[in-house]
Amino acid sequence: VRLSSRQNQTITRHVGSAATAPQKTWAELAGVPPEGKHPVGVFLLQNPANPDYPGDWQEYANLNWLQPTFPAKGAAHALVPGKPLALDFRVIVRSGAGLKAEPAALFDAYAGDCPAPLAALTAYAGGDSRGAMAAFESSVRTLTPAERPAAEQRLLKLLAAQPSSEFKRWACRQLQVVGSAAAVPTLAPYLKEDVWQEACDALLALPDPSGPSALLAALPQAGAERRATLIHALGLRRLAMAVPALTAYAESGAPSVRDAALTALGRAATPEAADALLKLAPPGGEAGRVIDARLLCAQKLAAVSQGAQAKTLFLSVRAHATATSAQKAAALIGLAALAPAEFSDEALSALGDREKPTRQSAAAALRHADRATLEKARPLFASLPRDGKLALLTLWSERGVKAAEPETLGCLDAADGELSKAAAHALRRTGSAAAVRPLFGLALAGSEAGREAEATLRQLTGDGVAEALQAEARGADAKRAARAVSLLAERQDPGHLAFLLGFVKDGDELQLATALDALKRFADAEAL
Repeated sequence: VRLSSRQNQTITRHVGSAATAPQKTWAELAGVPPEGKHPVGVFLLQNPANPDYPGDWQEYANLNWLQPTFPAKGAAHALVPGKPLALDFRVIVRSGAGLKAEPAALFDAYAGDCPAPLAALTAYAGGDSRGAMAAFESSVRTLTPAERPAAEQRLLKLLAAQPSSEFKRWACRQLQVVGSAAAVPTLAPYLKEDVWQEACDALLALPDPSGPSALLAALPQAGAERRATLIHALGLRRLAMAVPALTAYAESGAPSVRDAALTALGRAATPEAADALLKLAPPGGEAGRVIDARLLCAQKLAAVSQGAQAKTLFLSVRAHATATSAQKAAALIGLAALAPAEFSDEALSALGDREKPTRQSAAAALRHADRATLEKARPLFASLPRDGKLALLTLWSERGVKAAEPETLGCLDAADGELSKAAAHALRRTGSAAAVRPLFGLALAGSEAGREAEATLRQLTGDGVAEALQAEARGADAKRAARAVSLLAERQDPGHLAFLLGFVKDGDELQLATALDALKRFADAEAL
């Protein structure tokens, strides 16, 4: 619709929630026409039965232009020979009292008896146009809690019409957002159909226990694979009410069901689930599954500050005769996190274990240890395997264990470049002035560890560090002296400027040139 230029022109558009049936939409262009005295409105309505309803509203105010579009932006509609495309609209021209009529009433008078667009999609199959579905999905995400029941009822009414499986799957996904206990009678029978997974997800998403109750009720009739999936889904909700059923299925003869029930009990991480796992004692190779479930349950309990029950589960794993070294190591990590003072000594001892997974777990457990505990590792350091030494160097660095400086310095000249590099890095937190000279020796080597040593010399702090660097700068080795002068300029320790200017004033030609070059590269404007 394009009108002549008019005074006081207004263009209004309305697109209601797709969760209502039918979705309401209208637009109007109004204003005083040429030589007119009163405003006239041209009110436009789209028929909900139009394909891909609703279309967009497009306006160009400077052209006095308003129109509904088909197809909507970003959409396409295939024209099929022999299949006519019919689009219906209503144009209402109104003025005076007519302008006071409620737009919603005008819409209802036109479209109230039209079939809802979604109703036409109950036979939906892959590849069909899903414009009405997309509009509903978009609106559902913005519904207020007060608006959701109406949307839910609309979906349930559509599902009552025995729609296609594809439509059921789509509706189940929408019920995850707007569903309530009212949806359970519709969704529960779907657990026996080919849409059972979508129905399961919708039931689990319900905000009250009726959904999980429906899943529990469906377990006895479900086949093994479907039952295992439903059990896994129940475990995600961590429901105490599900524990008795999960415990029973944890001793099922079907491996998939048994494994799913054990995992669900571990994931549930409730006091009831923990008690059930402690009582389960399957024979032979099945014990490993129970131990894994105990570990999972303990880790989740510890994460929600239920330390006493978590500790009991961890201890049961450590004491279990058939637990693997990896399982026992995982339990040690958990125990050290819960009670560092109680289990750190055990972790220190495990750092020298002959099995690598145990050593790795011990290192992880010691991350919870305090500085005093880590200092106790000093006498053990020399006897540790390579990965144990690397782990301890990292821990000493993270905790700033300065007492371990001698052991750390001893690794700088190690043939193992990674060990030497780790030691150079650790000295940033653990080193003192005594580390300056050996770090210099490594830095001059030019290796990767040497570059790490030079980076440490730039950052090393503490009493006497600057003085130790100055001593290197005065040394007879020209290469070491030049590197020390450069580091002093870069570090900008208190008094470094006077020291470098002393070289400029009293040093030999090499010292003068080195000092001036360092000042040129690192000194700020004020110093220059």
